[in-house]
Amino acid sequence: MNKKLKIGLALSGGGARGLAHLGILKKIEEEKIPIFCISGTSMGAIVGGLYAAFGSVNSVIDLYNSYKISSFFETKKFYKSISSGGLLSLDKAETILKNRLNNLKIEDLKISFTSVAVSLKTSQEVKFKKGDLASAMFASGALPFIFSPIKIDDDLFIDGGLFNVLPIDACFEMGADLVIGVDVSDDHFNNLDEKINIFEMPRIIFNLALNKFKEEKLEELNKKYQEKFLILKPKVSVLKGNDFDKLEEFMFLGEREYLKNKKEIQRFLNI
Repeated sequence: MNKKLKIGLALSGGGARGLAHLGILKKIEEEKIPIFCISGTSMGAIVGGLYAAFGSVNSVIDLYNSYKISSFFETKKFYKSISSGGLLSLDKAETILKNRLNNLKIEDLKISFTSVAVSLKTSQEVKFKKGDLASAMFASGALPFIFSPIKIDDDLFIDGGLFNVLPIDACFEMGADLVIGVDVSDDHFNNLDEKINIFEMPRIIFNLALNKFKEEKLEELNKKYQEKFLILKPKVSVLKGNDFDKLEEFMFLGEREYLKNKKEIQRFLNI
């Protein structure tokens, strides 16, 4: 591999399924593949941002295991959730991570990083390339109806997956020559039946829009960056998007996907 080659890593959203990104990152570390930049949406932004900050999978795992997921979220009373745009608040999680990261800025990360969110003020995709890391990560992961939008400056932001669930383009914008994309987003709804939980509906509706925009983005990428990106798709559908207690299982699925495509990755990176 040309040591001057700049390799980007684009991580998709997908709820707890985004934990599979850590399995991919583990194998990349073991193969000593240098990562020039990382872009992420939703859970991909959180995993990618933490990896860009710490520079090691084990450090991200240690942080993840030091908290119970339930301790990150604040459930709101019904009347309050109506006025604030979501059933749960990410304020507590944002504060916890800001403290753990010592209010780290994106521009001070060890690895170049971009977090993708959607502005409610402009109805446009926003790529955070500077500013507070924790705020940018959670802005990218504020799933509509479930989480209240994240306020940054004079704007409110929601999950970037609505417009760009797999932000491969963000890596090229940061200067990457080649990009490995990892897609753990929901493509299909094979497990649906007539008894759909009301709390599943926001995710289902969101993913219908997500998939449409993803197809359009991939068409654009193929025209502009043909053969310069490779997409891995860990088989994460065997687990649920809210299985946050199954870190090891998700990591295994990520590692398995990497190993299955190892020769293709080596060919792609010329190693």
